Amino acid sequence: NSALVAENCQLTIKEGVEGYSSSNSNLFVQGTIKVEGTVGNPVIFQGDRLQYSYRERPGQWRGIHLLTESKDNEIKYAIIKNATIGIRVDSLPVTVNPNLRISHTEIRNMSNYGIVGLTAHIEASNCLIHGCGFQNFAGFFGGNYDLRHNTFYGLPSEFNSHIEPVISINNFQTDGNVIVRTWDVEYILVNNIFWGTLENEITFAFAANRPPLPSAFNNNVIKVEKPEDFPSNNIINKDPRVKNPLERDFSLQSSSPAIDAGQAGIGVLLDFNEKSRDATPDIGAFEF
Repeated sequence: NSALVAENCQLTIKEGVEGYSSSNSNLFVQGTIKVEGTVGNPVIFQGDRLQYSYRERPGQWRGIHLLTESKDNEIKYAIIKNATIGIRVDSLPVTVNPNLRISHTEIRNMSNYGIVGLTAHIEASNCLIHGCGFQNFAGFFGGNYDLRHNTFYGLPSEFNSHIEPVISINNFQTDGNVIVRTWDVEYILVNNIFWGTLENEITFAFAANRPPLPSAFNNNVIKVEKPEDFPSNNIINKDPRVKNPLERDFSLQSSSPAIDAGQAGIGVLLDFNEKSRDATPDIGAFEF
């Protein structure tokens, strides 16, 4: 069965803890969750089938679900793997803080989404999300999304077909082809890699009568069908040249166009592995 962190309760998970969930189970959070792994000893969330054939199989459990009342959640240095949705975040925050702050975390092998926010406020930095059947990151029905120095990589695997862009953000709901409701949306997307095997790895869809609030989209490596739709201060349709995505090595090759191409001074001083970023930081979660 599932577990629940009740409203006004906090669950703190320390470094090295391993959480195993059975089929169709969730970790529901109505209160607050604080995950406090370390670079050498992350917290691991996965299914409870430990046979070799299940080690990288998606859909073994449902995932982490932050409910509407949930607040002030923080996840640092974690591995979340083999679920349906890595993290689902419901509704706008009930405090001044984001629903979720997440950093130095790998999310992989989701049968659906890596992270999905539904009119949510999410801050993510130094995250690696890959191997998802749907979007690696989705912000639906508006919200506020702040993504800095992340690597979102989409490619098919033995169990998943990569059929959706690695990132999608929209701010409306439709009934058929008619927009029936809209929401405010804003985003900061800086120094990220949005790459994969599709021709287009980004989908933005905003209601004409409710465009995004002032937002930032720059110094990313992106793969898109229509480059003219995106600011020219991004690296467009140039392979980021990660070392070996099939072996889950998403660090940069020496020939990567992402090296020294990031925006400096955005407050992310260390990379995924706690390596210091220099004065000309590299794009993505890994500093060369």
